Amino acid sequence: MSFSPVLSFRRQGRFLLLVVLLVLAGCASNIELEFGHDPERNFSNFQTYAWYDRTSAPNQVAYNRIRKAVDIVLYKKGFRYAEVDREPDFRVGFTAVGEAALPADEVSARMDYGNDTWRPPVDPNIPPRKYTRGTIIVDVIDPVEGELLWRGVGSRSLDEGLRSQSLKEEYVLETVRAILEQFPPRPE
Repeated sequence: MSFSPVLSFRRQGRFLLLVVLLVLAGCASNIELEFGHDPERNFSNFQTYAWYDRTSAPNQVAYNRIRKAVDIVLYKKGFRYAEVDREPDFRVGFTAVGEAALPADEVSARMDYGNDTWRPPVDPNIPPRKYTRGTIIVDVIDPVEGELLWRGVGSRSLDEGLRSQSLKEEYVLETVRAILEQFPPRPE
């Protein structure tokens, strides 16, 4: 049996691809998801959508990023944006919020117990690790009645290391994809 450097390179490439996929899967797995929908509604004939006017995000950049991600995911699921002169089958909107938080292990380590009789050792020279918890809420709304038909919520910690524009876009796309994976809901 002879050793082939090309075969070794291919194996290394496959191994690297596997590692990258596992890392991406690990990133997506930290998304906390919640869903709800109107069980009386038949979603099977939905084909077209339009944007709901009341959507919000912390800033215009985040708004554009989330809106683009929702459009991409809905398009890949087979939904098309309604033509101007046609009523859509549903409207879609979103709300995005972010909040600063301390990791749970640091919250408990920084709490006082009792009347200051015991305090875990915390070095005051080391600042606490902070992260931002981001939540995206995607709503599907009846275009005529204005009633909420389906809601998906995705919440995850946002890594401070996400400084590049493309990584932020991928992070949002992963979250929106995870949320809309459950839309339309399957009949019960």
